[in-house]
Amino acid sequence: MRICFVQPSLETGRDGLADYVDRLSRELRASGHDCLSFVPRPDNVAEFKALLKEAPVDWLSLQWVPFGFHPKGLPQWLPGWIEEVGEFPPRRHWMFHELWLGLSEEDRFRYRWWGFKQRRLTQRLLRSWQPRCVHTQAGFYQKVLNFYDIEARRLALFGNVPIIAGAVSPVDAYRPYPEDEWVRIVHFGRVHPELDLEALAEDLRARLQLLDKKGIVFFSGRTLRKSGWLDACNERFGPELIFRETGAMERDELSRLFRQAHWGLSSTPWQLTDKSGSVAALVEHGLPVLVWRNDFVGRKRYGAAEDEFPHCFLAEQLAVADSAQLRRHPPQSRLAAVARQFIEDLKACAS
Repeated sequence: MRICFVQPSLETGRDGLADYVDRLSRELRASGHDCLSFVPRPDNVAEFKALLKEAPVDWLSLQWVPFGFHPKGLPQWLPGWIEEVGEFPPRRHWMFHELWLGLSEEDRFRYRWWGFKQRRLTQRLLRSWQPRCVHTQAGFYQKVLNFYDIEARRLALFGNVPIIAGAVSPVDAYRPYPEDEWVRIVHFGRVHPELDLEALAEDLRARLQLLDKKGIVFFSGRTLRKSGWLDACNERFGPELIFRETGAMERDELSRLFRQAHWGLSSTPWQLTDKSGSVAALVEHGLPVLVWRNDFVGRKRYGAAEDEFPHCFLAEQLAVADSAQLRRHPPQSRLAAVARQFIEDLKACAS
């Protein structure tokens, strides 16, 4: 099968979606499929049509992140671009990595209005693209799409950090805590301003005291906080609980960091845990993940989505006395299984 991914960026290492498509494409090629990628721009539709004529494909796959195509998530030029491409090839796929703003009960009117305009544009794009197969990763997103009569299949998300060879030490793997005095904890991904760092530290200290351990927390990823935010925590909670920033790290360095850790942390909202590549990476490396935000409540009109995610624990629901449940599990990448399902779903939708 020959697939062309239509996506907002090709900048691997700097763009999460580009990394996603790159890893998926490599896995598909290893399975005998052919993949290429193209970034649409207002002035390059002729180039795209020439590419399809020179190298016909079986499927076009639009990888949708609205803010990737436009700073405000409103690429008004894209419907015309799609219409100019025409109906060839007829087999088209749409992957919803993100939806639109205004999906939470707590969102202000400004964001709901902004999201309304994004949704209307998305629906127009869907009419032009006419996908035979639609995917999304999050159960909540699937509920939203179904509400608007968009039939979407679930496609699990694989981690954005590959597992390097020998990624788990046999010494303390699968134990709830290490033999030495330190529990190593990793927060991977953005550190959002909404994260109550003081409450996080208090809870971690209580769990560690129960286990008679000390802890060191590594924050790896971009922080959205003011400088000096860790100093105050270290002054208050050290030396029993220490916080460190790792700075930018290569994928192999991240994988080594994960293999040396015992717990993972996430500040992604609980209801959207299954759309986080950072959480998926921690889980794939065998880490139990404590999720620290539960402040996203989807609008009631969409209905309740699943709220159970393997190897993930909502911190407010996991009692300190039950902290021994935070034990490592055998590492396993989801990438191959996701790639197989992707192809199987395309085949099922082909007729």
